[in-house]
Amino acid sequence: MIAPDREALGAARRLLRRRPELPEEVRERLALHFGLLYAWNARINLTALRDPHVGAVRLLEESLEALPCFPEPAGTLADLGSGNGYPGLALLCALPGWSGYLVESVERKAAFLSAAVREVGLGDRVRVLHQRIASPRDVPDRAGTVTMRGFPRPVDWIARLAAGEPPRRVVAWLGKADAVAAARRVGGSRRSRVIPLGEGRGVLLCVERLRG
Repeated sequence: MIAPDREALGAARRLLRRRPELPEEVRERLALHFGLLYAWNARINLTALRDPHVGAVRLLEESLEALPCFPEPAGTLADLGSGNGYPGLALLCALPGWSGYLVESVERKAAFLSAAVREVGLGDRVRVLHQRIASPRDVPDRAGTVTMRGFPRPVDWIARLAAGEPPRRVVAWLGKADAVAAARRVGGSRRSRVIPLGEGRGVLLCVERLRG
């Protein structure tokens, strides 16, 4: 077992004080995941954000900005190219009624995700899939929501996912230009919502199937 990085733990706990609506157990799970990320980052490349205080904002806080996109008390998500677990594992920590899949093609990153899931105590509802996603058919069938951040060709992928059923929802962390392009490409049966993440930090795009 690799012990969590103490500086990263502290940075995450300080940031999470701004989220008093989250139960203490949830905040501790989120902080532990973040601390493990920085401990493992000394051995394998999981993030280029070397300062954990910056990483807490760019990874942890920006993941939690998507919580309004998950109004249901329960559901299943698939995080594509999960890498370091942001946003997928962070969201699953904060959504105790949800289950999910963390899909990662790089073996060492999948190993980190498996360790993090085990250490934060989510092994009963989170699975790590070490596989490559080549087409929407590779996304787990049960996933009603797909999340992605830093995934290749995001505009094309969002359009392809939005054309299918499931998922009912796609949530993506993007630059503004990509978000605008993706929103234009989704069909008329989808509603797109753009949430700014702050100055120079891109946007969150939530694409949902209209009920009908």
